[in-house]
Amino acid sequence: MIRAENVTVRFGGVVAVNDVSMHVEKGKVTGLIGPNGAGKTTLFNTINGVQKTPDGHIYFEGKEITNGKGYKLCEAGISRTYQQINLFLSMSVLNNVMIGQHCRIPYGLVGSLFHTPKMRRQEQAAREECIKCLELVGMADKKDLPAGALAYGDQRLIEIARALATKPKVLLLDEPAAGMNATEKLTLNNIIQNITKMGITVLIIEHDMAVIMEISDYVYVMDDGHLIAEGTPAEVQNNPAVIAAYLGGA
Repeated sequence: MIRAENVTVRFGGVVAVNDVSMHVEKGKVTGLIGPNGAGKTTLFNTINGVQKTPDGHIYFEGKEITNGKGYKLCEAGISRTYQQINLFLSMSVLNNVMIGQHCRIPYGLVGSLFHTPKMRRQEQAAREECIKCLELVGMADKKDLPAGALAYGDQRLIEIARALATKPKVLLLDEPAAGMNATEKLTLNNIIQNITKMGITVLIIEHDMAVIMEISDYVYVMDDGHLIAEGTPAEVQNNPAVIAAYLGGA
């Protein structure tokens, strides 16, 4: 689904991503791990158009998307969540998720201004689709609450629902388990597994090794901007370079 080839990103004299190549297979969960500052989120940002890359190439379903515009990539089927929660806290949970439907709602300016019958039908269809997304993450019963009234872990699930509302082919999750307790992480794992059953491919950054090792089919490891290892979860766990990156050596 996604192929990155020799991607490099520099911020002045700092090379945040250094000649990294990786593949994200269709229908799989691909993990991307590494210590803080390894360059994981920067690589994510190049895939969905937030960060430009002067060197390297990125492909989506065989088509080059290097340095593409974020909204165009979302329309094409790449959606994501962020490390920092970006909900509209005073709006209802449902309205937050409906924002994700913006790129899929067909009515235009005239329909929006005059609330035509066609527009109202399409709006209702969008609401029903978003409620399904909330059901998938177990938040449908809280759809009318202000997003700011929810617990931190629940807010993270709302962000996943909003990303799902864009109807993605690939879902990029940037540390979705951050701030969650053990029970919430177990729920998250189940949600991600259900998402893949829907045919959606997942690329996930996560510091919680239990989460990554349980749900990932394949794992890439970055350190100091470099790709230092890749393989199955078991192979990565036993890789000396990975152990050194996390624990500082022997």
